[in-house]
Amino acid sequence: MIEYSCPECGHNELDIKIRPDARCPKCGCSMGVEEEICEV
Repeated sequence: MIEYSCPECGHNELDIKIRPDARCPKCGCSMGVEEEICEV
């Protein structure tokens, strides 16, 4: 799982794949990858 974080409003979101063009659903800003979560 990939955790995305919005630097503008602080919204966090999880996804199963890396999306280089990920946008925040709340404010529309570009979201950065916070961390990659590996399930064991």
